Amino acid sequence: MFGLFSKKQNPQTALEKLIIAMYGDPPPPRGRASLNDAVRFANQDLLGELVALSKVSAQAKILFDGKIPYTTEELALSTALGFFKEATLISELQHMQLFARMQALEWHKAGKLNAMLLQSFENDLYETYK
Repeated sequence: MFGLFSKKQNPQTALEKLIIAMYGDPPPPRGRASLNDAVRFANQDLLGELVALSKVSAQAKILFDGKIPYTTEELALSTALGFFKEATLISELQHMQLFARMQALEWHKAGKLNAMLLQSFENDLYETYK
């Protein structure tokens, strides 16, 4: 009666809204990515082994434990992005960013990478490596 006894819904956070926009409602479950494969993809395929494996692994683990329900390829891309944007690594990773962009496009074409994530990756690399 008059809404006095109804359960109030907690407003969605910006991250929850983003996840629903990217993956739908309900989003897929978290933990569907293979952490080991994502680390390998990020380190070898995207970063060309120019970043220490321990750093790549640590960053991937942080993202894997977060709220976003990444695929393996999305986790690899998100992991690598942080290193591509790191000011001290920009000149070292200059040539790899082109290969990473092509790899991301291939993953998207194969249905392994969300379009919004691909666009964000492309925009960030464009801004960083103009």
